Amino acid sequence: MKIKKSKTKIIVLSVCSVLAIIGFLAYRVELYHRTNDPNKERIFEIEDYSHDRKLTPYGTEKDLQYNSESIRAFIIQNCPDNEEKTKALIYEFLNTYNYKNEMENCGTDKIYIDFMKPSWRFPVYWTEEWDMKHTWHRDGSYLANYYNSNRVAWVECDVNGILGENYYFDKTTSDSYVRGGKVPFDNQWKNRGGRKMSVQSYPWTASVFKGEGRFLITTLVEHIGGYKTHADEVTIVSETEDDLVDKLGNKVLSRIKAVENSPLYVGKPKQFWKNGSKYKGYITFWKHNFLAYVKLFEDGSYEIYSTKKFREKKGGYNGCIKSINLPANATAEEIGNAIIDVFKAAEEYYEQNPMEY
Repeated sequence: MKIKKSKTKIIVLSVCSVLAIIGFLAYRVELYHRTNDPNKERIFEIEDYSHDRKLTPYGTEKDLQYNSESIRAFIIQNCPDNEEKTKALIYEFLNTYNYKNEMENCGTDKIYIDFMKPSWRFPVYWTEEWDMKHTWHRDGSYLANYYNSNRVAWVECDVNGILGENYYFDKTTSDSYVRGGKVPFDNQWKNRGGRKMSVQSYPWTASVFKGEGRFLITTLVEHIGGYKTHADEVTIVSETEDDLVDKLGNKVLSRIKAVENSPLYVGKPKQFWKNGSKYKGYITFWKHNFLAYVKLFEDGSYEIYSTKKFREKKGGYNGCIKSINLPANATAEEIGNAIIDVFKAAEEYYEQNPMEY
């Protein structure tokens, strides 16, 4: 009897071991498939992310150094694991990419390029459409969800060459280059008032939902899992408030400021909208609310834009209806006015292009 039990135990352990080996091999094969595409160049473009935008003066700003820019993103296969080799690889790529010709074809003054490395969650076949179908991101800023986990560098150029660049390997030693010289990374923080490093990556973003007679304001924060999610806390501003423009701008600035000191989000994201909506289901909330983003970039400038509702899949926002750029010294009133302006554009857009729910 004991011999039979021993044989059964050996058989069970053997089967489990074989299944574990098969599972591990299957994982490795799938991981290779997600991080390597032999039919593509080592550095290739995420084509559906490619877009261009006009930069227009707003408020007290009279003139801009640049009138427009191209936004591009590339994936680096077999990305080096250190800054020196990655920088050399990107420089070699820029010499062959001919970004000046790209700017000329698009009629833009400068170009901003993100470089990403593939992973299990960010595969080589990643697109915004794939992300919307295969993840739970509903904030409309899909690539930004992977900045903390997969971005290795960004480079900004104009016709005269590189304006700035940053690498994300060792943030204590990485450099940001500007024409005429380079500024050590730690000095950048001193130049911004001596702020300490934040675990929250730029841009710092406030999400403003308009509907139900109020503005619901929350923020996007880094999750410990390597993506961005909405914070639990919300701020409500009624559309009937006195001094609405100034109050709205101040509340949004306050929420963005709170992002800097926010820790990494841990746990399953909660249903933030329930704190400021009569609708308990997210899809119903989505149907009755427009969404605009207020983004604070590392140089202190702002971008405010209204988003489109994702027609192919209920619950999502993507694309841009109207965008306004503001300088680093923008006031709360200017930000409030910009928010109201982009929402007005969204309302007009949907009057002409109604949603079919």
